Amino acid sequence: MVAELTGEDPAPVPATDPERLKGLSSPPEEDEDEGSDPGLSGVWRAIPFLPSLVEAIVGTPYEEEEEEEAAHEDSRSRRRADEQRAAEAAAAHASAAALGAEQNEPVPLRVDPRARDPLAEPSSLLRPGEAAALATLCPTRHRLARWQLAYSTLRDGISMQTMLRMGHGRAPTVLVVRDMDRNVMGAFCSEPWRTSTRFYGTGETFVFQLGTQQYQRAWRWWTQQNARASNDYFMWGDAEGIAVGGSGGYAIWLDADFAKGLSRSCLTFGSPPLVPIEEFDVGAVELWWLR
Repeated sequence: MVAELTGEDPAPVPATDPERLKGLSSPPEEDEDEGSDPGLSGVWRAIPFLPSLVEAIVGTPYEEEEEEEAAHEDSRSRRRADEQRAAEAAAAHASAAALGAEQNEPVPLRVDPRARDPLAEPSSLLRPGEAAALATLCPTRHRLARWQLAYSTLRDGISMQTMLRMGHGRAPTVLVVRDMDRNVMGAFCSEPWRTSTRFYGTGETFVFQLGTQQYQRAWRWWTQQNARASNDYFMWGDAEGIAVGGSGGYAIWLDADFAKGLSRSCLTFGSPPLVPIEEFDVGAVELWWLR
């Protein structure tokens, strides 16, 4: 219309002029620094190490995320460990069920009150003849040993730590436990008691129960079961307690205060619970050192 009013022809736009075309078809670009604080930007540029200093003082949002992820990973690790232990226990019980009537035969204890007593001093838990009967099941090199009382709850106080200290470096030993119902059980232990992150001991370890004549018996390591699946879980000790046997269930477990205990079917020895009530209150404990 301007051309019509002026009578002049409009200047044509050359098709080969990209800058003119770009100017006509595209809006002007915005300044990248538009809206920013020029004063603050100048401070950041003037002090190059300032961003790192601020980050070191106030931290970064990623640190909180990393801590949260670490906590989640720890929780997942504990859950995986619990699931693995549950799976191992289930496999042990399934193995026991698959064996059916096949069991590890107990060894009867022939208690003779007139037999030579290996005890160097009287016991509060063992009756006459019982120590002598247990000695016949010990390895040959220990059958004539004198039994020295290394620890007794009645004499030394009720403490697992005291027992570990007084039994330090002493082996083999015989652990004797009596519950509040006066049921007596125990174990011949081939290595010194200690805390550890894994089971220890040897196949010479055995467990026993001492009751009426019908229930005076012992169970050795169940080697037949070990040929099918590893069950060399003889001795255990940590901050929570001590145990004998561990495959399928503890044959004997005592807490660190020697207040509570339990005895369950154990594939390590092929033994049933050694007391009528699996979870029991501890009455007394003795540890005898075979010298």
